[in-house]
Amino acid sequence: MDFSELRKKHGQFIYEGHKIEFRQGSLKIVFDFLLTPDIKFNPEVILPNVSKDRLEEVGPEVLANLVFNLGMVELLSYWKTACSPQIIIKAGYLNKEQIAFWKKLLIKGLGEFFYTNKIDFTQEDLIEFVRQPERLQAKFTSYDGKLNDRDLVLVGGGKDSAVTLESIGKQEKEFNALILNPTKAAIKIA
Repeated sequence: MDFSELRKKHGQFIYEGHKIEFRQGSLKIVFDFLLTPDIKFNPEVILPNVSKDRLEEVGPEVLANLVFNLGMVELLSYWKTACSPQIIIKAGYLNKEQIAFWKKLLIKGLGEFFYTNKIDFTQEDLIEFVRQPERLQAKFTSYDGKLNDRDLVLVGGGKDSAVTLESIGKQEKEFNALILNPTKAAIKIA
């Protein structure tokens, strides 16, 4: 199947929700994704050594926001399987500015993927983010506690990750690397 056929067959990538479980010092997060018409999958992220006290300090509303956004990062990787023309967000609230941010991140952040697969990322109908239901959903609570002053770099294992980390390293800035579904290449780059 080529690019156009995949997009036609799988017209929507849906972020339906997520579940959070704390057990034995680890935080288990399960995401609910659907690639229409019928490919449902539930990737998991397990964060070991999570302090229950820290979770209580952050609070359940802030944790839900962090997990929702982690799911947004996770969906970018899975979206590449069919490049669905629509990403439907049912798992949480995004305002217009946030939708614009995620669309820009997808288009600018997947440069190597688009180049390698000869995909014209400038086409207007490449991707549309849709909030469902369209009516205003409950907003998440943001964290207003103290944060460390450093960057968080998503490392997928490609050239973009390597260039970003090299650029930050030359500036001698502190950063953390975030690797979801670690590959040998991602680990080596980090």
